[in-house]
Amino acid sequence: MYYGYIPKFLILLTLVLTTVSTYLVATEYYASAVAGDSSSSGSSSSMRASIMLGSGNTKNGSSGKASVLTTTHKIDPTVHIGENSCNGSILVKACNNGVHNADIKDNSCNGERACQSSQNIVIEQRSCNGIGACVKMEATTIMGPGSCNEGYACSGSQQSTIGVNSCNNDHACYVSTNIVIGNGSCNGDYACSFFSNVVIGNNSCNANNVCAGCNGDVPDNACNDRNGKDIDENQRCIYCV
Repeated sequence: MYYGYIPKFLILLTLVLTTVSTYLVATEYYASAVAGDSSSSGSSSSMRASIMLGSGNTKNGSSGKASVLTTTHKIDPTVHIGENSCNGSILVKACNNGVHNADIKDNSCNGERACQSSQNIVIEQRSCNGIGACVKMEATTIMGPGSCNEGYACSGSQQSTIGVNSCNNDHACYVSTNIVIGNGSCNGDYACSFFSNVVIGNNSCNANNVCAGCNGDVPDNACNDRNGKDIDENQRCIYCV
């Protein structure tokens, strides 16, 4: 007398078992993905570079080790990061928010917002370290090593080339466009800030504000002493007036 109910019971049991099995498979897959299981690491949709203390950043073959302040964040696939680079705080990261087409060498772009939102850039070793040092920089090459260090040193620079050991100190080359700066130049607070279409020679403009807003080219070995003969009564480089 119960034979008529057997097909319905079997159908219901089959549905229940199928649902449970699907749930378990999905749960296992999700857990593997979160843990970084190699079975899901080849997904073309993944753009996440994990930079954690004690482990290497393997993005684009880099093996850099990050500081304790660095957290996992998304990195554009066109970005290369060298060793000990792009270390920022957990909340304000160093190399995110639209960084694109960037080659960042070793020991560079360290500090809150150091190289955020910068595009089409090359940053050599030991450069762009400091809060906002190279934030929102575009189409610029930092020849380095040892350039654009300290707060907002080269922030906002565009279409520019900056030489070795240049543009160091607060806002040293801040918001400058289409400029060429030689080696060992523009070191000082606001030394070469707010100017465009200018060439600064080697070992020049090394004093606070001395070439800020410059509208003329400066030769080599010029305007380094605020009391020098090449400084006017307003303590500005005579080649900039």
